[in-house]
Amino acid sequence: MNTANILSVNYGAYNAIRMLIGVYHAAFLISTGVTISQLAVLQIVFSVTVLILDFPLSVIADRFYRKQVVVSGVFFTILFYPLCIQSPDMLALVFSEIFYAIGICCISGAIEGWVLSALDGRNEKFTLCAHLCERVSSFGSVITGAVGILVVYFYDSYKSGYIVSFFLMFVVFIVFLCVKTNGSGGEKEARDSIIKQAKESIGLITGSYNGTYFLSITCMFTLGIQVIYHFWQPIMLSGESIGSLSKRELITLLMCHIGAFSMQYIANYLMPKIDVRCKLYILVCTLCSFLSSIACILLFMLITDNNVVLGVAIFSIIHGMISTIPVGAQNIFISRLNGNYKNIISGALGLVSLSCRVASISVLGVISVLPGNMPVTTYIFISAIACVLCGCLFLMWSFKKEMV
Repeated sequence: MNTANILSVNYGAYNAIRMLIGVYHAAFLISTGVTISQLAVLQIVFSVTVLILDFPLSVIADRFYRKQVVVSGVFFTILFYPLCIQSPDMLALVFSEIFYAIGICCISGAIEGWVLSALDGRNEKFTLCAHLCERVSSFGSVITGAVGILVVYFYDSYKSGYIVSFFLMFVVFIVFLCVKTNGSGGEKEARDSIIKQAKESIGLITGSYNGTYFLSITCMFTLGIQVIYHFWQPIMLSGESIGSLSKRELITLLMCHIGAFSMQYIANYLMPKIDVRCKLYILVCTLCSFLSSIACILLFMLITDNNVVLGVAIFSIIHGMISTIPVGAQNIFISRLNGNYKNIISGALGLVSLSCRVASISVLGVISVLPGNMPVTTYIFISAIACVLCGCLFLMWSFKKEMV
């Protein structure tokens, strides 16, 4: 297995391990006595840390060494798990969110830049690595999420999931540490100032149609995915409290988790069969966007009608189709890159990541001021509208041929 594939597989494993406790992290904190307002404070701490560090750390990865930045990111992620076990100690939880945010910021952008560097300019191969990463992440998430829920189901113990995650993440840390690198970061000799490099990274995104469409689609996708990401549990459980889940509700969440990531795996298995440089690739992304919108409306109707079984099936299909939107947009953008971009690509992707964070905070802010008596299931329409707009942007992009 070549370096690019090793990096893709290991990054997919990193994302999968994060999902082990992701299914019930909020429920665990609530069960230890953490209040909803305290959960909000922790989310603010995480978001502010990301907003401050996301773009700068990506630029630093370009300027110096991407490997060291990625390895540092995994290390900070490892620290998250033992600190969470200290709940309801708010000081420990605040530091856990800070370290978790630093870890994500270190890896975001830097890992894609590392993979591209390992490909030696063969941009068209990046799409294979990206979908490989998504397949590993999806397949691994099915396993880790199921393990996480089954631990709670059989042993009534949330903490054991954090311990297992700690050791699995340490394995990912060792693999990244052992991967040989050949110019995975910026050159050490004197170059332009870091400020100028940051401006060039911004220009790579904002100075072309490809960059603008990539940024617009990923931000719009982020606006829509927040509903599914943050509110899928109360949506699928029809508003039941997640602080004390019954075994029936745990099984429902397990089926949602397995179904969603299984469909993501299938989608990312099929997409690489289409050449990213072919117009069919972008048209498939367009179709998936429009169909996702229709599926969101259908999910609302099924959940409102208390049809849990079909609701889980549609929920899973939605995840499969929407998974093609962000990775597809990134693959199209990178496949059209041309010229000297190696020393600014991580910063450019970091800018997109930062913009998505701002978009997510914006939509959550809007949701927070919605009437309290509004059913949470109605939030699905935000996702439906966002998917339609993503489809329109993909369709417009399909007529552009500009190289960056």
